[in-house]
Amino acid sequence: GKRDGEDIYQAWAKIIWNYRVNAVLEGDTHMAKITYPVRPSDEKGSEDGFIRDDKTGTVYLGEGSWGAPLRPADKSRSWTLDMASINQFKLLYVTKEKIEVRTIKYENADKVNAIDFGERYSALPQNLDLWKPAGMEVVTINARR
Repeated sequence: GKRDGEDIYQAWAKIIWNYRVNAVLEGDTHMAKITYPVRPSDEKGSEDGFIRDDKTGTVYLGEGSWGAPLRPADKSRSWTLDMASINQFKLLYVTKEKIEVRTIKYENADKVNAIDFGERYSALPQNLDLWKPAGMEVVTINARR
């Protein structure tokens, strides 16, 4: 029930791609979404101004719901890796070589075990409820050179 942001697309899509941005966290979706790498395009095979480009594209990550009313995940495109109508947030691990993306569903937060502060980059808390887009626990975005 929400219109696409054509004015936002026109203002930002080409700039994001021209500056070789690997991943974009975009909000106000009230759902979870991850795209394949895409670039702005109006060529044959493009859809809604984007086309899949695994070599030079940018991955767009719908950032979460945080308890706001969920919207249906009902407008998939050819370049949508996966989407779901869930409350969640993204956990990112960023290095020079890659970005690892995990999507955490948070309804079971009271059952998640704490970890030691020193392990925060090497271990995940037990009992995290992970959404597995396209069956993947971790979506890896490799850095473009």
